[in-house]
Amino acid sequence: MKIEIRKWVIRALLLCFVSIISILFMMSYPQILYAKRTQVGNYIIYHENDLNQYFYQRLHNVDSVFRGSELYNDQLKLEICLSDGVAYPTLMKMIWGDAFGWGMNTIATVNGNINFQENTIELHGYKWNFEQLILHELTHCSQFNALGLLNSNPLAKHPEWKWEGYAEYVSRFKKGQHSLIKNINRIESARTVNPEEWGVFFEDQTVAPRGYYDYWLLVQYVLEVKKMTYKELLQSNLKEEDVKKEMMMWYDLKVRN
Repeated sequence: MKIEIRKWVIRALLLCFVSIISILFMMSYPQILYAKRTQVGNYIIYHENDLNQYFYQRLHNVDSVFRGSELYNDQLKLEICLSDGVAYPTLMKMIWGDAFGWGMNTIATVNGNINFQENTIELHGYKWNFEQLILHELTHCSQFNALGLLNSNPLAKHPEWKWEGYAEYVSRFKKGQHSLIKNINRIESARTVNPEEWGVFFEDQTVAPRGYYDYWLLVQYVLEVKKMTYKELLQSNLKEEDVKKEMMMWYDLKVRN
């Protein structure tokens, strides 16, 4: 009986080991699950259906902004996994939890119904600006490659406001999103109108989660008002609440003047 139990345990462990290796392999090589692969410059796009004519303009806009970010590396080849009826985003959802997208190592994955012409991706009734979502996830890839595995989240456990806030800061490049004062005005107004709403809405009716929006403002304040680089911010001992208090004091002075 003991021998049989030992065999069962060994088989179960082997099965778990093989399953984990298989999942990690598929996560690392998304092309296994996609029918098509298209390379545009430094980007490899994995997709199930033919790429929409508007996709190329979206990628051009993304690339032009991404090149100006602090951590950009023109030697880095990046992979973009679209959600157009393939299983890979579902696999990522099983591993990381439900989200509009994920970015790690060299792979940026989006999750939702994409409308390339409208420049949106929809999930659970909310729309995210597609170009800005791609930029957000690509920024996570650049963080990972600039800082290394051990100094990147989740292993490094950088405060979420520093990690996600920078991805939002890089991605929020549209007209009406450049002014820190206007950005603070927008979320303060949103909190007044509907304190319980999950997101903050922009002029194009796309959304940003309020938590991420708050992180974005803190990073924007540190980089633009305090004149720190992102790497300096990561290495600093600045605390979220302290930066928020300082930012709001700065905002109050600006508004009064």
